[in-house]
Amino acid sequence: DSLSGQLWINPSLVNSGKYRVMFFKMDYTNCQHYSWKDFYIFSPRNIEALKIPTTYCVTDEKVEVNFKAAFDFAGEAYIIKNTTDTLVNHFNVPNSETLYFDPTWGVGKYEILLNFEDGTCPNVYRFNIKVLPLPVLDVNLPVRDYCYGDTITFNCLPEGGFYTSESAGLQNNLLFTEEAGLGTHRIVYTYTDTQGGCVDSIAFDVFVHGQAKGSMRILNLNEKYCENVGTTEISGYPI
Repeated sequence: DSLSGQLWINPSLVNSGKYRVMFFKMDYTNCQHYSWKDFYIFSPRNIEALKIPTTYCVTDEKVEVNFKAAFDFAGEAYIIKNTTDTLVNHFNVPNSETLYFDPTWGVGKYEILLNFEDGTCPNVYRFNIKVLPLPVLDVNLPVRDYCYGDTITFNCLPEGGFYTSESAGLQNNLLFTEEAGLGTHRIVYTYTDTQGGCVDSIAFDVFVHGQAKGSMRILNLNEKYCENVGTTEISGYPI
């Protein structure tokens, strides 16, 4: 401003480097006088969080948050849950305690915020993390009781997972009850979400009742009879 003699400097509008401010003034005899002074603008120095993925599942284990830089720095680190603006962790950096991120804090978006000094300028480092929910699974099996000899077809949702069981007779999504045998059989369906890679399982029981093969027989029935022989009583086992 030529009238007030004031100058405003905005370092964000220029690159880092050396700059000079010059001040000119005309005195009452119309002679020009001037003065100058050099100054420097420094770029923010790089810093990063080590070994921190950007996406987690809500059941993942907590991870340490470590920062890397090619210079000594000190500051304060915060982890904020953006969906609720809740501060979930805070430490001074560096310090003897461990800064960690724990996905079990809940589904949502988080921000790691580090306010630090690099010896010249105050700086801010930001890192965003997303925690994803587990897939919602549905057994989709209205009937749980079956007869011995049935073949049970499982159609859990979403499709695309796999089935496991300690019982025999399970092949893909089919349970052959003659191989599985009588009684209760526990089936586990495991599915991996295609969007975020989160894995979840659901367990359910099916009951097979009836008579196992070979356990039923006909009693008192001969292989041969004569026409003139009277009535013969036969029976089934078990009654």
